[in-house]
Amino acid sequence: MAPIRFRAGNEAHTLLIEDEGDSVRPMIRSTPSPLVSWLDERPGAPFAAHAAGQNWQGAVLTAKRAELQALVDAAKAEEAGLDARAEAAEDALNAANAAGGSAAASAAAEAKVAQTQAQGEQTKSAVMQVLEFFGIAVVSLEQKFAPELAAMAATAPDLAGNLRQYVLPRLDAARYAPLDWSAFAAMLAGERRIKAPGGPG
Repeated sequence: MAPIRFRAGNEAHTLLIEDEGDSVRPMIRSTPSPLVSWLDERPGAPFAAHAAGQNWQGAVLTAKRAELQALVDAAKAEEAGLDARAEAAEDALNAANAAGGSAAASAAAEAKVAQTQAQGEQTKSAVMQVLEFFGIAVVSLEQKFAPELAAMAATAPDLAGNLRQYVLPRLDAARYAPLDWSAFAAMLAGERRIKAPGGPG
């Protein structure tokens, strides 16, 4: 699965599947730590610090703790699904390689990888809800640049569509989110020139 990157406030996170030989494990690469461990830590010290900052006490504190635990439990359920999809995808890829690259095995492997990517997006959404509980606003690059993309769509709809579908989801949001549109476009154009085959060195 391709890494799924997202930015929350000043925190950059990457959700990925890490191959551990006989198994795979969803990881969150802000620490780094296994995603389930990172989630299990949220109701501890992070919650205590946030609750103190918000001055939650008594029944409010109890309700907020329960709210966070529900979000963590939902994210862990998504993580379990992601773990299972990742295992299935790895098995399908291994089978495709063992079959000598047959069309049927390759198609099955591609389907499993697509399912894993979709589950990864669901897990990312669940993790982002946990982050939002702590008051960390989560904005994708598409959301950040929505006005500029809308203006571009009026004059260059294909370019705007390609940016939304193929470019923005693959970018490291931690690098690009602090930029305004002109700086973002200049940085992206510079990187594309560097990576272009046969381009000037």
